[in-house]
Amino acid sequence: MRERDTDVLVIGAGPAGATAARTAAAKSARVILLERKECVGVLVRCGEASSMVDLKPFIEGVDMGEVHPITGFLSHAPDGTSVRLDNEMTRAFQTVVLDRAIFDARLAEQAVAAGAELWTEADAFEPLYNDTRLVGARVRRGREIVDVKAGMTIAADGIESRVGRWAGLKTLLHPRDFSSCYTMVLDNIESDDNLLHFYWGRDVAPGGYGWMFPRSDGGGNLGVGITETGSDRGQARKYLLDLKARWFPDAKTRREAAGALPLAYPLKRIWADNLLLTGDAARLCDPLTGGGIPQALVSGREAGRLAAEALHAENTGETYLSRYAGRLEKEILKPHRTHYRFRNAIGAVSDKMLNGAARRINGISMEERTIPGIAKAMFYFDPRLIPEFIKMGRDLLISSGSIGRS
Repeated sequence: MRERDTDVLVIGAGPAGATAARTAAAKSARVILLERKECVGVLVRCGEASSMVDLKPFIEGVDMGEVHPITGFLSHAPDGTSVRLDNEMTRAFQTVVLDRAIFDARLAEQAVAAGAELWTEADAFEPLYNDTRLVGARVRRGREIVDVKAGMTIAADGIESRVGRWAGLKTLLHPRDFSSCYTMVLDNIESDDNLLHFYWGRDVAPGGYGWMFPRSDGGGNLGVGITETGSDRGQARKYLLDLKARWFPDAKTRREAAGALPLAYPLKRIWADNLLLTGDAARLCDPLTGGGIPQALVSGREAGRLAAEALHAENTGETYLSRYAGRLEKEILKPHRTHYRFRNAIGAVSDKMLNGAARRINGISMEERTIPGIAKAMFYFDPRLIPEFIKMGRDLLISSGSIGRS
């Protein structure tokens, strides 16, 4: 066993961890970035869609490979009624479907270029303490065991963060607050190649939804996220196979993967002595859509900044680090709380109501299909949703134009 000292230890090399490592290294901190797998970006469990408005501050000068531009959405109600949204409002989001394997690898390369060390096949399996303070981790790197002692640790280790629990944070989720997901990459699909497809209904994805996002290589990302059957991933796969059989029976499966998403209220504390949590580890995944790439990038950036600042100030205690939440409030935490409330409200909507809403929206013109216009259609089947829907829409528009811009 050997020892290493570093300023910042980042555990997890996804978008949150890589961005945190890059930001801290750019501020002259010594950074070690850990990735458990052999390569960054392998085994993607994601629909891979995001907004270029959100991504631009983080990808300047970065070759992301081919991305697939999206102009709108096609939503399929339980009875098969399809609603198309493809207008000025949807195009303003500048949505794209990424290749996450390339995207994640490029972010890690940015971190290395900024001065971070990237360790692959490196598992932080045990905490290191000084009294009760977390001061790093014992890392299995291939056949070698290394005690990495760090002034600051950044947890980017995903849902129900183990690193967070090392510091006494309550990161475990109630079954109602996570989505069990299953995804497939398909070939030979037939669909509108510039639209994101969404599928709704109790028989399609109870408590969640299905999706198909077209890829730049001519394939598509098909997936479902469910909540009402708890953590049974076998059930998620069953629903996905049913969805594929109904909508894409002739498509060939290139690869598939299971996963889980936190759809919870934000953690009360995403910091502790010497520690900051980012991305899914901090429960920052959007509880309404399940999207998490912008939240990962922004929280990673702010965690990297604050870690470097705390080391410079020689103050890595929880009181100093508590300012982290304030830095995330406008861009992430406030919209997150609104979306969580709206998710709970819309979860009570029946298939009959969804079918009625789809028909009502189809009764208005494409240009009328804005947030206020759709809100009127929503009022048709449940007036109680109107205040939350309008607030969520306003926050969504604000965040889509500002997230990442600081």
